[in-house]
Amino acid sequence: MPDHGLMGTLARAVEQLGSAEMDVRLDGIDLLARLADNSPAPLEEAAEALTAFVRRRAPASRLDDRLISTAPRPRPKAGPQADVQAALTALGRMPRHCEHRGLNLSGLDLGRARLGGLNLSGAYLYLTELCDADLRHTNLRNAYLAYADLSGARLQGAILSRTILNRANLSGADLREADLHSTNLSSMILREVNLGGADLVGTDLRNARLDDVDLLDADLTGARLQGTVMTGVRGLTLDDLQLVAWTDEHTQVQERPAEPGFDPGGRDQAGRSTRPPSSS
Repeated sequence: MPDHGLMGTLARAVEQLGSAEMDVRLDGIDLLARLADNSPAPLEEAAEALTAFVRRRAPASRLDDRLISTAPRPRPKAGPQADVQAALTALGRMPRHCEHRGLNLSGLDLGRARLGGLNLSGAYLYLTELCDADLRHTNLRNAYLAYADLSGARLQGAILSRTILNRANLSGADLREADLHSTNLSSMILREVNLGGADLVGTDLRNARLDDVDLLDADLTGARLQGTVMTGVRGLTLDDLQLVAWTDEHTQVQERPAEPGFDPGGRDQAGRSTRPPSSS
């Protein structure tokens, strides 16, 4: 027998999402989050309503899978509006048994979104703009991030094991202590990425190019580095790699001398941004 009281509350919350008033929309998002947290019955309905709301309210991505570039892009000046941010947070805090299979946030501009510590495992983020987003300790296991823009994103401690990152832009991203176990990064171009202390065990980096990348204390045991070219790399040598990873005659490593305060993730040792402020 359906719980008519529960379904009525769900319908009221969904109706609030369509309000012209920000406060009413925020109340609807909060109500959906509490419904999903307190009862498993409306979990999928709440997730679907919040996902549809984000897709309706967030701006569309400007990315094009025919025009992929790792060149610097204009930095977003602000993150998503308060209601979109609240809906994203609610989705990412859904109970852990909801793996977000089918959570589709593809093709949206979510630059500077605050997604740290959320569960986005299995989410679809194809062609999604996430530049300068806060993704610290976010669970992105098995997520689909092909062609996404993650430039300048903060991904310290994020779980990216078996995440699909084909042709994603990771330039300037901070991936310190991130879990990239068995992730496919083959043929990717990684520029000014901080992978210090990252788990790269079994990671596929064949034919990838790494420029000015920090690999200090990264674990590359069993990584596949055939044809990989590293220039200006900090934290290891070719001899180091040959002891723990799969290399071949085409694997190249050019070290970068250590510099005081150097952090290729775009931040100094205290975590402050070293990038100049964007001009108005």
